[in-house]
Amino acid sequence: MQAAAHLGWETGFVHGLRMHLNIVIPVATFLVKVLVRVFSRDEIAEVLRSFANLPLELMLIAMSFVLGALSGLSESYIGKFEKQSDADLFAVLLIIGIFLLSIVINRLTRFVRILFEKLFVAFKQYRQLAAQPRIPGTVPSVTVTGRVLWAMAYCILLVMMLTLNIGISFITLAYILHLIQ
Repeated sequence: MQAAAHLGWETGFVHGLRMHLNIVIPVATFLVKVLVRVFSRDEIAEVLRSFANLPLELMLIAMSFVLGALSGLSESYIGKFEKQSDADLFAVLLIIGIFLLSIVINRLTRFVRILFEKLFVAFKQYRQLAAQPRIPGTVPSVTVTGRVLWAMAYCILLVMMLTLNIGISFITLAYILHLIQ
């Protein structure tokens, strides 16, 4: 009796995972990537930097699903079209679209890296300026405030670019999964 209840829980869990593949695939990809880098004894900073490549990796996963559907692994994908040639043409157009979006994501990722480096430099300069001795009772230099403002601007841009990058890849992957299921 307990084995049947346990089997029901597992079946429900697997069904839930299948229903939400657009969330499961990115999370699993990220976790495996982090675990491999941690067990490879990479530095924490390098592990965190690898997060910026996740959107491009998700685009490649989406492209592999389209290629799998094109090869006939997904009967529901082919069933959505009247002829096999229509399904093939749409798959080719999807691959071209994913390729073009991947170029956009790659450019955005480059911009994210530049922003991250600028943020790092701004914080480093802030720490150096804040550590300098000053005369008691005087107001801190405008350069200290400027570094804080630049750091905030870089943080805001960084979050916006990462959100855009991840959003494009999640939406593309979700659309492809919806198409082949």
